[in-house]
Formats: sequence, C-alpha cells, structure tokens
Amino acid sequence: MIVNHLRLPRTASLLVGIFLLMAAGSALAKEYSGEQLIEKVQKTYDKLETLSAHFRHEFHWAMADEIEITEGIMLLSGDDRFRYETSNQITVSDGTTLWRFNVGSQQVIVENTSSADPGSLPRDILFEFPKQFNVSSAQDLGNKLYELVLIPKEAGMGVEDVRVIVDGDSWITTRLSFKDESGNITVYELTDVEIDVEIDDSRYQFIPPETATVFDLR
Repeated sequence: MIVNHLRLPRTASLLVGIFLLMAAGSALAKEYSGEQLIEKVQKTYDKLETLSAHFRHEFHWAMADEIEITEGIMLLSGDDRFRYETSNQITVSDGTTLWRFNVGSQQVIVENTSSADPGSLPRDILFEFPKQFNVSSAQDLGNKLYELVLIPKEAGMGVEDVRVIVDGDSWITTRLSFKDESGNITVYELTDVEIDVEIDDSRYQFIPPETATVFDLR
C-alpha cells in the first residue's frame, strides 16, 4: 500500500541536514578518505549562495507494511531563507517571517522565524544534525559516487547508522537512508540539484489566498 503523506518542514529540513557532514572518518575509499570526502562536501556548502532541488522522502512503515511518500521542491538562499513546496503544503521563510500553508485545509500559520521550533529550520539542521554523527567508513561505488556510513556519537538516537551518498561531480549529498529501532526505513533523495542559480526574492514571500484562514502567531 502506498500513501502520499506530508511531513514538513521537518522532512525537507532533514534533507538539508544531510549536506554538511561535519565529522571525522578514517576508513579509506578507493580514491578519497572519509575526511577528504567530508572536506569536499563542506567546501561546496561553505561557498553555496543558493540551492534549488527536487526532494523525495519515503517512509517504510514496517508494522503496517505501508510506504508514505512526499515529493516537492526545495529552495534555499543564505542561512535562513527557504521554500519547501509539495502538492499539499507550502512552507516559506524570508528570514524574518515563517508561513506554513496547508492546501487541503486552506489554513495558514504565520510566526516569527526566530520563534519556530528548534531543529525545524534549515540553519539549525545544517549545523546541529551532522554534529551528532561520526563517519565509520567510506566506499567508492564507481561512476563518481561515494557512500559514507555515519554512526551516532551517543546512544539513544534511535538509529544504528545512516548511509549517505555523495556525488563526486558536484560534491553534493544526494541520498540518505536509515532504519530505526522499530525496523522502519526512511529514505531521502535529492534530484535536479542546481547550485548558485538566481532565485527571485519573491519566492521567499507568501501571500495567503483569499479563501485561506490565517492564524498569525507573531
């Protein structure tokens, strides 16, 4: 059974979190060590001004034998401007104001970006999520693709390891997968990635439709 399901902004934010792998690794890949792969990815994002990509999130629910799928677009500019858009929800921040629009219910929640739930924003995920893992191995998969296996620094995180695929042409992380303690499998993938393309500032603004109910929490 396949169920289309929305998990935003956490879903899309976690996609951003796989980019910066600020950890240390010692196992050797065919051409690069774990440290070298991380350094190349880090340098890409240190210089990053904008990013545009299509994201796909799959959640394999073991108990019910169901697959929940979310797909959409992700736009990033700087540390705190972003837009995540699927057929069901739009989440936008201009760096100051955060809008969450549910298409089905026609409801908009407006709040200050600074007061949003910690860990739900790209800038928080970028710097906090990777710090919780170390690299245990690095492998050359061929065709300029590399796999990093990350392990939690501390117990109690709910996963044994996280597997990350890095594209050796762009030095962008394009896939992440992990299994939790209940056997559920989560997969995040990025495609159509474009770096430093021009993104109009209007994409980081949201004007609620006339039919929407607005809850302003500012």
